[in-house]
Amino acid sequence: MRVPSKKIPDTFKEEILKEYRKQPKLPRSRKYHHLSEGESDNEDPNILYRSLRADENPISQGLQPPKNHDPSISASKHISKGSTLNIKSSWVSLTRSLKVAAAWASQSNNKIAKVSISGEDRSAVIDMTEPKDAKKVFPTGQGSSLNTAKASQEVIIKGGVKRTNIIAIYGAEKISVEQYKSIKKEIEEGKKPTYNGKPIYSVVRTRAKSKGQPLPRVIFEEWTASERKLSLAISDAEYSKSDITPRLKKK
Repeated sequence: MRVPSKKIPDTFKEEILKEYRKQPKLPRSRKYHHLSEGESDNEDPNILYRSLRADENPISQGLQPPKNHDPSISASKHISKGSTLNIKSSWVSLTRSLKVAAAWASQSNNKIAKVSISGEDRSAVIDMTEPKDAKKVFPTGQGSSLNTAKASQEVIIKGGVKRTNIIAIYGAEKISVEQYKSIKKEIEEGKKPTYNGKPIYSVVRTRAKSKGQPLPRVIFEEWTASERKLSLAISDAEYSKSDITPRLKKK
């Protein structure tokens, strides 16, 4: 026997829609969904996110193209067929939306890298939310691959990024609606909730694909760049104590 779903009051939908419309929007083609909080959570073009594969170690290696990649593969082919190609390209895909990255990460490795490309050479960066960049890849301005890239706020970087550009690692997992509401309430009350002992960065309702159902996710801190600085400071202090190799003073 099929159980009828509860009808969501039109007044509630309208309230959510009003909040959604208040958010600044990046160019994209993802349709509005009353359960989604939207994906436009980052208007800084220098801050990007990537849902990590299990074999990626951005803290020590940065974000690199897969081994034996083919540098001749075009940006359009990478976006259109990247995940299905037997030989991968030298492009690395990221997104300007933490929510989009969390949606993908919570379905796989549960890890997200936060990246800063501030001050870096932009010639190897293509931001699919920017019309001029998108036209370089898809000159006609049409096609499902272009729409998907825009909806996901995809940014591709030739050759990837260095480890020094990694500024944080987040975890992301699916949670229940009850957990979502409880955590969100704690955050609104100024509390600092944790998830499995780790500081919670945010809770969101989001989806990996445009046609998907927005589901609650929790995003929590795994590592920050300040930990690298602390580690380097400790290593530097230990090195300076060595009687074997004298410390070289910087001029």
